[in-house]
Amino acid sequence: MQVIIFYPGINGSIAELGHLIAELIGVSNLEIFQTITQFTRRLRQPVKNSAVAILVAATKKDLADILTIHAWLERLKIILVLPDYETENISQGHKLRPRFLTAIGENLQEVVEVLKKMLAYSHST
Repeated sequence: MQVIIFYPGINGSIAELGHLIAELIGVSNLEIFQTITQFTRRLRQPVKNSAVAILVAATKKDLADILTIHAWLERLKIILVLPDYETENISQGHKLRPRFLTAIGENLQEVVEVLKKMLAYSHST
């Protein structure tokens, strides 16, 4: 399974999430982007059908940036990490149709567990 992570800026817990995912799927199947420009450029290239995008919106601006490229995300399975659980952020986040939605500050190990289940499902089909 190919996993593409977008998170603007480096946050300790998010960096740790990247390490946990790399251990799970291997570095060769993981791509990490920190700017919306780099991320968009990558999305213009082919991706595997089972690709998962883990999108981290640390701020409302990050979420707005992600929403501007929603058309490029339609072919990916999405795990979305919001800045918080404000009603507006949740509403905006659901426009991306994520498979899993959480917020920064929550237990990001849940993201790894969801990814494990997605990986197991993709191997069983």
